[in-house]
Amino acid sequence: MSSGDAFEDTRELLSLDESQQVLETLQAMGVCDSTESVVDIGKAGEGNMNLVLRVTTDRRSVIVKQARPWVEKYPTIAAPAERILAEIDFYERVSDVDELRTVMPSVVATAPQLRLLVLEDLGEAADYTCLYDPDDCGQDADAVFKKAANWIARLHRQGRSSGGSVGCDALRELNHAHMFSIPLSDPPVLDLDSVCDGLESASRPLRVSEDLRDAIDRLGETYLRGRSATETVLLHGDYYPGSWLRTNDGFRVIDPEFCFRGPREFDLGVMAAHRIFCHAAADVGTIEQLCQDYGHEVSTPLVGGFAGVELIRRLIGVAQLPLVADLACRQNWLALGEHLVMRAV
Repeated sequence: MSSGDAFEDTRELLSLDESQQVLETLQAMGVCDSTESVVDIGKAGEGNMNLVLRVTTDRRSVIVKQARPWVEKYPTIAAPAERILAEIDFYERVSDVDELRTVMPSVVATAPQLRLLVLEDLGEAADYTCLYDPDDCGQDADAVFKKAANWIARLHRQGRSSGGSVGCDALRELNHAHMFSIPLSDPPVLDLDSVCDGLESASRPLRVSEDLRDAIDRLGETYLRGRSATETVLLHGDYYPGSWLRTNDGFRVIDPEFCFRGPREFDLGVMAAHRIFCHAAADVGTIEQLCQDYGHEVSTPLVGGFAGVELIRRLIGVAQLPLVADLACRQNWLALGEHLVMRAV
């Protein structure tokens, strides 16, 4: 079923305000029985891409995730609803690898035709975006990123033997646009001065640079086609602090709907950019340290190239972060992003 075929009946779309509908759906999926009642229902986290609900009945609590034909945080942006099928497939691929499975929520039930995934509720949890503000987080960023590097290294080892088609091509094309094209739009698609006063003019040299655009286009082709100079592996595809949870049982990983088979340097590059956003040294040394923590041979320039793209797109693209940074800091990050991209190609 394609995204165009999904949800022909809008009653299939769940809503935070329709607890009875949600309960009946869970009953039809065999998650709840006919005697249960909903005690509480609310949003579970930000839910940037999908509707994500915590549903508490008089017997259990589960996380209900539905991919609707738009981006949940930006409803005017259409998105392929079949992305949830890629996420379901990812969970299946890691289900027999304890080092991966135990760091993710377990799957309770799926309804692919409804673009629905029901997951274990990990309890009181928060993502690691607090790391962008080191004075307010109370977490050791180096320790968190080392845990993240260890998990992604194990995933990439698994991915070498994980055959077949992986991911949602339409979602990758959407992500490609927002990573490699839209951030360099001139004029920008976003009021950058509302993000940080002076950012629009400060970023204009990047947005009008043909050399930078050509270099980013080449990296974008590597991302879009999943090509690698050596081998391709199973990637998480959106591996940053917003996809990591702090739980009572420790570090956890969520939201693999952007998964695909591609160069391991992509996941590492995204991680490296966010390590810099978390106020590590804004230089190649931070990237080299992350590659060292990862523990496997990679192309450091390619990791840096993808890190540069992620730095630029998070600073002047649509997908903004709760960064704690003044204009001078953002300009420094943009300059580093440009340097890393140009160094990679």
